[in-house]
Amino acid sequence: MFVQACSAAPFIQLVTENYPPWNYPKDGEIVGTSVELVKKIMVDLQIDYHIAIYPWKRAYNLALTEPSTCVFTTAKTKLRTPLFQWVEPLAIDRSVLVAPLESTLSIRSIEDAKKYRIGLQSGFAEQSLLIEMGFSQNLLIPYTHFDQLLQLLYKKRVPFVAMGEPRLTDLQVQGHRLKSVLVLKEIALGLACNLQMDEALVSKMQQSLNKIIVK
Repeated sequence: MFVQACSAAPFIQLVTENYPPWNYPKDGEIVGTSVELVKKIMVDLQIDYHIAIYPWKRAYNLALTEPSTCVFTTAKTKLRTPLFQWVEPLAIDRSVLVAPLESTLSIRSIEDAKKYRIGLQSGFAEQSLLIEMGFSQNLLIPYTHFDQLLQLLYKKRVPFVAMGEPRLTDLQVQGHRLKSVLVLKEIALGLACNLQMDEALVSKMQQSLNKIIVK
């Protein structure tokens, strides 16, 4: 359990994952565009905080179960919305279907995509998003580790993998021969805070973010 800071100021435990460009470790620090926004909110409201990076599932479950804990940068899907109190948007993401560069399969619509097996990372936004969009769960192939997903794709065990567009961009920069074949949906990303957190504090965090975004 996280321990409440012994001070007059509120304390928030902020948890995130390694997901550039929004949040990632660099030279011993946690940096990224979302990290900068979140830090500005904390400073603006004089909130004591600590930021830690974990694997996504652990970070997500900590925010679900631990009071005074928020996870970011979290996609606000229909299934997740009632599970947290939200401060958003920190960013806007696009979920896409990805194929190897040499793939000749043509997808023109969401309905076309529903005919195929699709790999995805277990617990990530794309899993709940595709279910919400009416994709058959029997055709969704979840894996815990992203490297396993890529191998699944390269070995042609699945024709497509669903992921966020920034992750695709990062993989392309690393030299992976991948391409986007279909945009699934644009999604708002934010701070997802535990339901037991003080609602007035979350409201102030939202107001602070709104003020920062306007500047």
